[in-house]
Amino acid sequence: KQWYQRRVRGLHKHKQTLFSLSSLIQSQQYLYFPVLSPCLKITRRYYAKNSKSYPNKDSEEYKAKKKQFESFHTVWGRKPVLDVLLNSNIHIEKLHIDKALLQENTKLEGTLKHIVEAAKSRSITTVYSSKEKISYISKHGSQDQGVVCDILPPHGHLLSLDQFIKDQQDTPKFPRILALDGVTNPENVGLIARCVASASSCIHAILLPKSCPTPTHPLVIKASSGTIFKTKIIHTQDDLFTSLQALKKSLPTSIFSLHPKGHKNLFTMMEQEEDSLKDKIIVYVLGN
Repeated sequence: KQWYQRRVRGLHKHKQTLFSLSSLIQSQQYLYFPVLSPCLKITRRYYAKNSKSYPNKDSEEYKAKKKQFESFHTVWGRKPVLDVLLNSNIHIEKLHIDKALLQENTKLEGTLKHIVEAAKSRSITTVYSSKEKISYISKHGSQDQGVVCDILPPHGHLLSLDQFIKDQQDTPKFPRILALDGVTNPENVGLIARCVASASSCIHAILLPKSCPTPTHPLVIKASSGTIFKTKIIHTQDDLFTSLQALKKSLPTSIFSLHPKGHKNLFTMMEQEEDSLKDKIIVYVLGN
């Protein structure tokens, strides 16, 4: 019984349950049947005392927490994390730092020092964990630089195509959109986002089909230097052709493909057709 009590406590720490008789027999085949009954009583009694650690998966509270957890995105790397920390519009749930960095640098310097100071100024929960746990969270152990944070993107930053169409139908604004066709490198997407953020008066949103990396991909955030969160992103789960068809079917839209050897100058054409395009959504397709 004493051995089994220790066993149950160990299982509890690893968030495993051992309620059924069959699982008990499978996991401990050398236990004799007369021993099983008291062992099961110990198991039930232990988990009854610690039932708060195991929420009901059908409860609304559990579903709400799960939905919130799934909406978080992970950002890793010192510079991307610092850019996120300095953006007050981004909600940061938790900051994870490799505790070995503090042992190596008793006096915090450079980017790491700014990260710790920014987290303190925003009262963000900071957890000092092992390198293995940081690597597990980031999934990029060789590149995370020992710093990871969980974020919620700003409200209105990331839209589905259906949301965008609905917003335009309610309050038409006729924006200009840059649609990316087959741009699969996250760093290229991040660099394009930087250009769009600097030309926000000309281009109002980026359309990313399913073939492109997600806008919250760590390498996209890193390459964009955090400007990805200052740009409106329309992220679809369809290919570009299907997305543009849906957009054109729902709203007045003109589509132009960009090519370095195109026969027409884009700016000259826009000036010539300004009157006919002013009440339309304009989409520029930029290919790989």
